[in-house]
Amino acid sequence: MLWFWAPWWCSTNVAQAPGVSRLAGTYAGMVNVVGVARLGEPDAMREFVSATGASGFPSLVDESGTVWKRFGVTAQSTLVLLAPDGLVVSRGCRDMDALNRRVDPRLHHLGRGRR
Repeated sequence: MLWFWAPWWCSTNVAQAPGVSRLAGTYAGMVNVVGVARLGEPDAMREFVSATGASGFPSLVDESGTVWKRFGVTAQSTLVLLAPDGLVVSRGCRDMDALNRRVDPRLHHLGRGRR
């Protein structure tokens, strides 16, 4: 799962960071979470990760926007769930309960057909 985020000035990202961190911990070994930060200075991004507790998974600074462009991301916060073969399964979900249903193999059948 890729979490496209920006630092402090985005209140959605600040609110979402704990949920993404919980998801990364809950599904460790089943789902790899990578934060893709942009639209801020690297120091502010590192501070954001530390202060929000979003340090339980790697984040990269996408200063050039290469990864954002590759996945067609135009706004933060955007979550992109990828299948093991790299195909996009879900994009843009901001509801952490819905995202958990998409990720959890025990609940996966509940989200089928809503791609």
